[in-house]
Amino acid sequence: MSAQYWEPWTPEVGQRVRVRLSGECQFTEQNGGAHTVFIEPFSEDGVIGRAVPAVWPTALEAGHAYFVAFEDGQGAASSGRGGWYAAMELEPIGEPS
Repeated sequence: MSAQYWEPWTPEVGQRVRVRLSGECQFTEQNGGAHTVFIEPFSEDGVIGRAVPAVWPTALEAGHAYFVAFEDGQGAASSGRGGWYAAMELEPIGEPS
């Protein structure tokens, strides 16, 4: 008899996702108060982008294995910007029509 276990959702590389920040996240405290590399502060909650594997060791150690490259025009975000997130802070969304 084989046991079946629940597997959490994880984004696929290139998948379109929306950021849903968790108030329980400790990463922001360890990273100067943000998931992002921005100088200007803004809330990235609700920002849309594409998931790519994270390569920053500090993010990986903190369980933030996904870098989200933000789409153009997302809040204060612009092309080439993004942030590091845990899978639970992301939700899958469809492609624009």
